[in-house]
Amino acid sequence: LVAMARLALLLAALLAACAARLRPTRATFLVETNSLKVNFPIELRGAYAASIGNFGRTFYGGTLSGQLFYPGVNSLHTTDSPWGCEPFHYGQDTFPPAQRGMARVVVVDRGDCYFVEKVYYAQQAGAEAVIVADDVESDTFVMMDTPQDDPRNPDKHLSELAANITVPSMLVLKSTGDMLKDALRDGKDVLMTLDWTDSVPHPDARVEWELWSNSNDACGAKCDAQKTFVQNFGGIARVLERGGYTRFTPHYITWFCPEEYRSSTECLSECIAGGRYCSPDPDDNLREGYEGKDVVVENLRQLCVFRQANATGEPWLWWSYVTQFGVVCTMADNTYGEQCAERVLSNLSPDWDLQATRDCVGDPTADRPIAVLDAEQQAQVGDDATGRGDV
Repeated sequence: LVAMARLALLLAALLAACAARLRPTRATFLVETNSLKVNFPIELRGAYAASIGNFGRTFYGGTLSGQLFYPGVNSLHTTDSPWGCEPFHYGQDTFPPAQRGMARVVVVDRGDCYFVEKVYYAQQAGAEAVIVADDVESDTFVMMDTPQDDPRNPDKHLSELAANITVPSMLVLKSTGDMLKDALRDGKDVLMTLDWTDSVPHPDARVEWELWSNSNDACGAKCDAQKTFVQNFGGIARVLERGGYTRFTPHYITWFCPEEYRSSTECLSECIAGGRYCSPDPDDNLREGYEGKDVVVENLRQLCVFRQANATGEPWLWWSYVTQFGVVCTMADNTYGEQCAERVLSNLSPDWDLQATRDCVGDPTADRPIAVLDAEQQAQVGDDATGRGDV
């Protein structure tokens, strides 16, 4: 259960989002923040706040270690502009290689052009991350947002530049930027870690989060912990979804059986749709009890419930369903399965369309792809655009 390990972070983020939505104000601009940790030189060691650029790639939940470079100071050419408002004349030869195992991080000064121009041109010169140093002393951050194309300068194509940015970027306070640049001017190497482990994406004033789950309830301590989490957090999750503070998406891990093994006892027991979607046997006993394919079918049903609830504007009904199903439809009581699931769905909402759920689940024994589960397998693959690794 991926989300449980970071439950404290999630709750803090949810509360922060609620507070932001409830605070009386005429306008709200959410500035996502992360941390910049200086590792060397020793006298600068520490963590410094930064704001995340609203374009390019953000390593949510991850880190990036790098060496800092400043145009015209420790770049290869002293004529390079510290503002980075135009292509660097020497392209990929602008900066020397970073120390082994580190990314090349470039700091540029704020001013004279748009944020996206600075980040794009630094990226084109070989930067693997970009820091913009504020030029106005302040203790608050502005948003490094994606701009609209400037009608006064139609040749700039700012939205196109933003779409082609693939590196992370951040804005630091003037005091932080001055400190880093002074160290570089003194000839010191500046080594740092860009840290997004405490960052949660919420570009539309909602915390967006995923829960990778499984309907299996007979796998011991892990299944018990998962069921406890869903039951304990379900009430809170429903309130947050109803209030528009969160956007939640459930996911279910599945895998496929290699084609040459699809007629094996294991694949026939653990897979549906001709071996395309599989789950391990709940009790590791292929001869009796529930089978892995029973789990896959219920996972599929729970995904269908979410899609159906989401389509009617009531995504929180997924929490109601899985909570009730976990209580009354158990493998231990031999009630796990379609019959019990449909009783729960019948009590879920007076307007619930049972036939629509059945149609979504379809015939699991048929040897054909199931679009809902194909999407889940695709979601398990890492996303370079967000920096999320494989699940």
